[in-house]
Amino acid sequence: MTVSRIHVNQHNIRANNKGADLPVITVKSGGKNIYGNTVEILDNEGKVVATVVYSRDRPLSCGARVWVETQNQVNVNGESLPPDKIGNLVKLTPRLSVIERRQAVISFLELINQLPEGDERKNWSCRQIGAFLGVPYSTVNKIRQEYFGRRETPLRYRKV
Repeated sequence: MTVSRIHVNQHNIRANNKGADLPVITVKSGGKNIYGNTVEILDNEGKVVATVVYSRDRPLSCGARVWVETQNQVNVNGESLPPDKIGNLVKLTPRLSVIERRQAVISFLELINQLPEGDERKNWSCRQIGAFLGVPYSTVNKIRQEYFGRRETPLRYRKV
């Protein structure tokens, strides 16, 4: 079986923002290029396991116009978070109201605090948590300070 690689064309996204109507996703497989705005990734049985979506007119709340959706377990850097709790939060977070999103961030932070010592995710920054949940960094930082009494120093003020 040949390897298929999925590319996102940022130049076409920018052109589409100015009024063009170009496909932004390219699938390269076996020397062929196939262009489109939605790509479904199938397993060996032909079932959809993930979808790459481009939505110019309805971006996610974080501003993303291209994203990957899946109902399956997802590993981040080779590690996975419990799918029954955190997986459901991640799937729902971008579509929640402000109050519900705030509660999801609080739940996520509580779950991270319950992880065993030595787990890399316990040291995630507000920026990493925000990117993972699709929530602005500043929101995660404010909630972390309110509920857990510690606030992250913004990157521009940190001494490296």
